[in-house]
Amino acid sequence: MLTMNKKPFEKSGIFRSGFTLLEMAIGIIAAAVLTMSVGVLLADGQKYYNRLYTRVNGPSATDTYVVRQAFDAICRKASWRKCIISPDNSELTLYYYRTGSTSLIPDQYAHFYISDGQLFVEHRDLKSGTWIPDTSIDTTQVLLASQVNEVKFSTQGTAVSILLFFEQQTGALPVSCTAVRHNE
Repeated sequence: MLTMNKKPFEKSGIFRSGFTLLEMAIGIIAAAVLTMSVGVLLADGQKYYNRLYTRVNGPSATDTYVVRQAFDAICRKASWRKCIISPDNSELTLYYYRTGSTSLIPDQYAHFYISDGQLFVEHRDLKSGTWIPDTSIDTTQVLLASQVNEVKFSTQGTAVSILLFFEQQTGALPVSCTAVRHNE
């Protein structure tokens, strides 16, 4: 025959098991706190995922790629003898050689500037044998990026850098690109 350990309160012969009301309340409160914590973590995770998704797949990501490619391509063809940066560092003019050129002086220039929140590069030929733009030939203007808040150019030695800030609502980070002027 099995015997059960009787607790002191079992004088009536009835075995009572279960939770008290206080234990139930504590358990419900703990479960609610745990559920709310998991909910906050999931909401924060979704917010940060959306921000990262916008950075990777948003329009600023495409513009960043275009700016880096164009800036690098022009800088690699540019002469290290002459580079003009505006006093507020928001515009840059590089003088470069047309592909296959045998000239001793660059034959084209590229002017990077921002206008109405857009970054442009303007290409124009130079007068033969000079550093002066040929105004008889139309310029070619190329849109590189939209939703640009600010751009800063700098030089150090033969290196040229661009620091590009996109508007805040795109969730984009500042973009920095540095290239070396190789010619001469």
